[in-house]
Amino acid sequence: MQLPSELICAIAANLDCECDIGAFTRVNRRLYDCLDSYLYRHNAERHRRSSEGYRGSRRHLRRRRPISFNSDEDCSALVWAAAVGREQTARKAVVDACEVDAARAFLTAARCDHVAVIELILDSHKVDVNARLYHGSTVLAMAAAAGQTSVVGFMLTRDGIDVDAPVNDRVHLCPLSWAVRQGHEGIVRLLINSGAFVDTKDPNGDTPLCVATRMSHEAIVSMLVRAGADVNTRCGDGTPPLLIAARKGHDGLVRLLLASERIDIDVTDRSGATPLLVTAQQGHRTIGDMLLASGAQVDAGQVRGLTPLS
Repeated sequence: MQLPSELICAIAANLDCECDIGAFTRVNRRLYDCLDSYLYRHNAERHRRSSEGYRGSRRHLRRRRPISFNSDEDCSALVWAAAVGREQTARKAVVDACEVDAARAFLTAARCDHVAVIELILDSHKVDVNARLYHGSTVLAMAAAAGQTSVVGFMLTRDGIDVDAPVNDRVHLCPLSWAVRQGHEGIVRLLINSGAFVDTKDPNGDTPLCVATRMSHEAIVSMLVRAGADVNTRCGDGTPPLLIAARKGHDGLVRLLLASERIDIDVTDRSGATPLLVTAQQGHRTIGDMLLASGAQVDAGQVRGLTPLS
């Protein structure tokens, strides 16, 4: 086929259906070389919103408001490539993609664990690394909650990443809190090593150490203690972690907390009970012996006049 490139492009421009353009592109190598980039531009343009709607979507992105999928018609070439992990397609489609499609593709690639596509989209600078895309959540927080270690690990390498970004302005639940709640040890380790604030509080007033202690996650408690978490913090209900562990009768948790040089062994809850008093009341002898060996005061703490010796 010896037609000039301009005429080939003019023919393609008169084909309304994208599948017809695709079929025309695949006729031979010359048509493919000539029309491949045109097909991607056509796809990107077809999925752009009306000028008013597009400007509104851009305002949503600037305000970091959630972007949602409305129908299968919203699936541009870039979003499709993000869903199936096609790097070559994503590399071409992202060039002409609008910011809204880039944001949708960013979220889709993260959900599907396609790190290479995430990198392509972020490198295009069409979406912010801390954009809130799903119910106000960042991709980092979403991946931390879902246990996507590879996505979290990659996101933490990006310049400007906010490791403590909360879900939204009303729900102060950070990626570390998400990961601790779900028991994702590897992700907790990654976040701590990246400088996450270990004493952040969730909407209930609990720190990650409070949550990990209540859920009996020994490995996570150990990581948090080593990272300098406040072992004497009062959780949302006013109970310190050591008292929670003693009340649960969990030897391992008590041992981990007692190993901290910062531990207040006679710390009390709102009722005035100490870990030793709670242990004596519940008959946890092994824990009682550990507390006494660590210097717990036998006459410290009273609840309705009762002490550990009562």
